Amino acid sequence: MAVTLKQSLLAKTTTPFRLVGMEWLNAQTMSLKLQPEQPYPYRAGQYLTLPLPSSQKTMPFSIASRPSKERLDQNSDHIEIQVGGVMPDSELAVDIRQFRTQWLNQQPLYLGQAAGEAYFRDTGNSVIIVAGGSGFSYAKSIVYEALSLPIAVDITLYWGAKTIADLYEHNTMVALANQHPHFHYVAVVEKLPQGNSCSGNAVELHQGQLLDIFFANQDLQAHQDIYICGRYQMVQSAYRKMVETNPELASRIYSDALPPVHKR
Repeated sequence: MAVTLKQSLLAKTTTPFRLVGMEWLNAQTMSLKLQPEQPYPYRAGQYLTLPLPSSQKTMPFSIASRPSKERLDQNSDHIEIQVGGVMPDSELAVDIRQFRTQWLNQQPLYLGQAAGEAYFRDTGNSVIIVAGGSGFSYAKSIVYEALSLPIAVDITLYWGAKTIADLYEHNTMVALANQHPHFHYVAVVEKLPQGNSCSGNAVELHQGQLLDIFFANQDLQAHQDIYICGRYQMVQSAYRKMVETNPELASRIYSDALPPVHKR
């Protein structure tokens, strides 16, 4: 079969993937499992750009899995991304339906290289992660990567959303916190049903705004690496207040919503 110039260029710049799984995590968030057909290098905390079939656009999605094959959460080497904000009549909902068709027909997806400079650094410092909403997918990759380190470091995850239902992997994080004494999980919701409680003494559950809870509870020290993902405004606000609180942290705060360290 003849290979066109377009196909040849595509093969050189992209990696073919098979969609091997789809799962609703809550009413508006879909997990896509992608299996690369050749080695696909990436670092925990990076993202890939997914072509959306309906809108003919591309969107960046954080990779929720960690790169090592020696995984704590799964045995396969597939890559997970989490698509949030899938409203019933939105273009994303149409895209999800088309992805399902591709899945059933085993049609390949062609994705470019992983990107992003806010990837996990193994520095030996304690790790703090602040995630708003579906920014959790970024946090998830870093949590599992940090837990895999041969020498344990303290890891604290602050995950904020409107309701408990929006913390779509809450139970998984609770289980991890109970399993790993050096992993601390702080869940923050704007609306907490009366009488709702969280099992497991390693977990804190707060009602309020994510950053308010973070700054009220977290002692910011120089020997910490901080990773932030969420709405652009939230990341900017968090960074400014963190640096005001402790200027030594300026070069240890990572987010792709921030300019490069040497330009801050």
